[in-house]
Amino acid sequence: MICPPGLFLGTVLGILLSSSFGQNLLRENSCVEYRSISLSPFNASVFSKVVLNGGPGSLRTIEVPSQSTWIPKCDEDDMYDTRQRRQNNEKFCVLPTTGEIVFDPIKTNHLDNSTEILCDCFVERRLIRTDRHKDDIVPRCDNKTGHFKALQFYSNGKAQCVDEVTGEPILGPFFYNGTSDKPEECVRAEEAPMFVSSVRGRLNKDSKYD
Repeated sequence: MICPPGLFLGTVLGILLSSSFGQNLLRENSCVEYRSISLSPFNASVFSKVVLNGGPGSLRTIEVPSQSTWIPKCDEDDMYDTRQRRQNNEKFCVLPTTGEIVFDPIKTNHLDNSTEILCDCFVERRLIRTDRHKDDIVPRCDNKTGHFKALQFYSNGKAQCVDEVTGEPILGPFFYNGTSDKPEECVRAEEAPMFVSSVRGRLNKDSKYD
């Protein structure tokens, strides 16, 4: 007997996970399986295997895979493509291993569906924050487009200018006490890479450049 689709969705949303507080129980390498499940939403025994969150109290969640909500997009390695699209055309970003949502600007910022987004910054930020062994810059990301902010900061207070698409450093590190997210040094270094050498010399003169 085929049950109404809503019954299955309710069953999945009602799954209680027995875990310690905040533990990430999202399944890894599940993209191909969840894609298959999304294309067969009436199979209750299979659909009940979907894990939607990281356990009680956890903010780690994935979208509900189904024909009407979200059909996961997998890359050539069967991992989640970091940029996903819901069936209503909303774009969002996920971790490639688990499908965890790390950037959902349409829902959180009420942007138009036509807004193009980038995912690398938010993916990198999530990975660095969950790896306590890394002493790295925690990326500052644009909350509307997902771009890296031009000026990034180390934990020791030093700054560096980065490419806003790739996050690759283009100048620094150096001490910066201003308030702009994109100071003149970053703008000019981005527009003319040869400018970097002249800025390096000026900052060295004040012992502000390493």
